[in-house]
Amino acid sequence: MSLGSLFFLLFFLPAFLAVYWPLLLASRDRQGLWLELANAWLVAGSLLFYVFAARSAVLVLLAVAAVDYLAGIALAGGPAAAWRGDLKALEPTRSRSSWQRIVVSLALAADLGLLLVCRYAPTSLVGLLGLAGAVPASTAAVDVLGTVGVSFFVFRSLSYTFEVYRGRFPATRNPLRFLAFVAFLPHLEAGPIARWGQLGPCLAARRLTLSGTSAGARRFIVGLGKKVLIANPLATLADPLFAAMPDQLTTPQAWLAMTAYTLQIYFDFAGYTDMAIGLGRMLGFEAPENFAHPYAARSVREFWQRWHMTLTSWLRDFLFLPLAYVLDRRVQRLGWRARRTDLLTSSLATLVTMALCGLWHGAAWTFTAWGAYHGLLLVIERLGWERLLRRAWVPLRHAWALLAVAVGWVLFRATSWQAAVGIAKRLVGLGAASVIPSPAVPLLADAWFALVMGIVLSMPAAAWIEARVEAWQAREGRISGVLRLAFEPARAVALAAVLVVSLMALAAGAHRSFIYARF
Repeated sequence: MSLGSLFFLLFFLPAFLAVYWPLLLASRDRQGLWLELANAWLVAGSLLFYVFAARSAVLVLLAVAAVDYLAGIALAGGPAAAWRGDLKALEPTRSRSSWQRIVVSLALAADLGLLLVCRYAPTSLVGLLGLAGAVPASTAAVDVLGTVGVSFFVFRSLSYTFEVYRGRFPATRNPLRFLAFVAFLPHLEAGPIARWGQLGPCLAARRLTLSGTSAGARRFIVGLGKKVLIANPLATLADPLFAAMPDQLTTPQAWLAMTAYTLQIYFDFAGYTDMAIGLGRMLGFEAPENFAHPYAARSVREFWQRWHMTLTSWLRDFLFLPLAYVLDRRVQRLGWRARRTDLLTSSLATLVTMALCGLWHGAAWTFTAWGAYHGLLLVIERLGWERLLRRAWVPLRHAWALLAVAVGWVLFRATSWQAAVGIAKRLVGLGAASVIPSPAVPLLADAWFALVMGIVLSMPAAAWIEARVEAWQAREGRISGVLRLAFEPARAVALAAVLVVSLMALAAGAHRSFIYARF
């Protein structure tokens, strides 16, 4: 089950909301017993959803939540409070004792240990089972380890420990609220990676409003349409081309494969994010944005400021900045006084951070190469290429960013390093043509329609049109009055059409798992 499955949309979600909304509406003062009951139901629904999505791997989620909840108590109260379970004086502090360093190190080791087992043990286990000649039934153990969205709830939970350690806020006393934060239903599969400072206040006090719920429902439907009507049809173009041998592809087919996947992964992930943020608003929560038209970027650096923004900020705050600080201290101890020492340390920290970002996506070398590729591009831009770009014609800057990112997606999507290199060669017309016929590209109308709509909607055109409509609505006059009257009904009809067509497509068997759910 996923947020985009028929079972979730038609059965699970209506049943969940039928209980959740009355509990939250009963809490008129936005807190108290009824709110805690709503939180309890949110936890129950989140865990049940995860049981459907990842079988018995819910134990991993509970273990991660327990580790960081206890780590927060230990960081705030010291060893005596941790031993007694004292929850009375959990005030934030910026002073860091050796005890706190030990606690945060143990929490980091435990969380990352569970993450490594869940993410990389399945690959190793499959290899071991193959060597041992095990029966295919043994793959059930692999399914348990390969948890859905494990990185997202581990990073979310671990960010809480880091921020308590840094004195950003006090440790929470309420285990129910903390579990609701870690196992937050809308973000469970593929983020965004919201932090305690963003969701924690809503868990303590929130109100359900008609305007917020309706805006959330609209956002949810838009996300569903991005996933079902654009990302899924694009997969029918990208999948057979990437599955073929590279020397079977013609140069136009290689460009089509790269373009289709570049759009597919964006609308798949952005569609999930819209659904997650919309569902969160339907539950009374405000979640951080995760995308800001990344393909409108004018540099690779700007792309990462617009793509998966919650992961980018997580890596910056908890990996890049500490690593750059340590490297800078090491360089100073060596006695170096070069003028560009900061550039050296930041470049090294960027390369390591992006390589680890690639490794986070999976055990394949193509993921690590993708991360290192982006790290190298970021360093090249920092060394002076971006200053040259600022003087260039704006369309050329867009072309640079789009081409650099799209070539990176070939590395990300290819099944092996050899396949990635082969497709890259075909993009520029290199590589011997195979005697095997080229793979047949499906001439489905919905796939080509999705390709055209994906190109248009990946740019900020829709946001520009909406801004112009709102500007017209704000004016006084007969035309603006008619526009105000016509806009809401037209939008409602369009959203209803997107919802109906999406459900029809899912009923016809068009459901595909979200790409980032496996990360």
